Amino acid sequence: MQSSLKNSLLPVFLSILNGIALAQLPEFTIDVPDGATTHGFGYRSAIDGDYAVVSDPYQEIDGQDHRGAAYVYKRNGSSWELEQKLTVPNSDLNQYMYFAWSVDIDGNSIVVGVWCGATGGGSENNLEGAAFVFVRDGTTWSQQGRLVQTNPQMTSGSSSSNKNGFGESVAISGDYVIMGARVDDGNGTSPNNKDRQGAAVIFVRSGTTWSEQQEIFANDPASVDYFGNDVDIDGDYAIVGAPYDDDGGSSTGSAYIFKRSGTSWNQEAKINAFNDGSYTYPVNGTYFGGSVAIDGDYSTSKIETGFPGSEIGYISISTVLILLDKVKELEKQDFIEPKEFRKT
Repeated sequence: MQSSLKNSLLPVFLSILNGIALAQLPEFTIDVPDGATTHGFGYRSAIDGDYAVVSDPYQEIDGQDHRGAAYVYKRNGSSWELEQKLTVPNSDLNQYMYFAWSVDIDGNSIVVGVWCGATGGGSENNLEGAAFVFVRDGTTWSQQGRLVQTNPQMTSGSSSSNKNGFGESVAISGDYVIMGARVDDGNGTSPNNKDRQGAAVIFVRSGTTWSEQQEIFANDPASVDYFGNDVDIDGDYAIVGAPYDDDGGSSTGSAYIFKRSGTSWNQEAKINAFNDGSYTYPVNGTYFGGSVAIDGDYSTSKIETGFPGSEIGYISISTVLILLDKVKELEKQDFIEPKEFRKT
């Protein structure tokens, strides 16, 4: 389950479920703790309780560019202290792997995504992704599992024929991990055989062993939807963003809700921001579903969906759409309009 600090350690805003008030989280600043050569510290972050994980996918390690690392912090009173730096052995990763391109934390488990060269290694041309799960015992975090896609369909429509985006987005909740593969070409069987339609994969933990449970697709797949661009999971529910979906116009975007029944995950709803007279979204290139999060059981649930491509004023904005109701009767309860900011 992704936290509200996902993607940044800047102040963020949480929307109260009734849509009446906003509370700003306190800000804390963390610098690269070990003087590592990097250009990406804080690229992704997540928080749960007294623990936070911060990614640095561009970090040079052992002389290898873009090897990547993740840092685990623990709260001590009003301060945050580094508990451990997470990396993986050379046998698993080499340069240009971008370890920690995505991260999430839930309780005593952390999942770290790798979007490039997870098999074969050593080259940016081998873009098959993966994820690593770490678990905490006392003050030590140890690698528990390595998650790979059973049936990756590398797209032929991008600059590399070996890419499907698996590992660019990850989320964890209890014994479940979901990973997006936004430019995956489906499973090769109609209707899931479209160029860059996208996919998501759910893994389950039994004891200390992780296995792939199901690959999920949109019920209405289309080329270049980028389903799996962002993902989240909480309990029996998962959400998958498809920001290039064209239902409301070119790249207006959508998000899909899935519910688990036993060992199966089934689509329950598709949501978007169609113009209902109360506000003017979407417009072409809005990219609804570019970022997603889910929390709760839908009787008192919150879903956040960003619009990273919508431009108001001089910078791209993101906004929050709160949806409350039963999963098959989702309603737009509140729409928080962004303020205009000038680029400095």
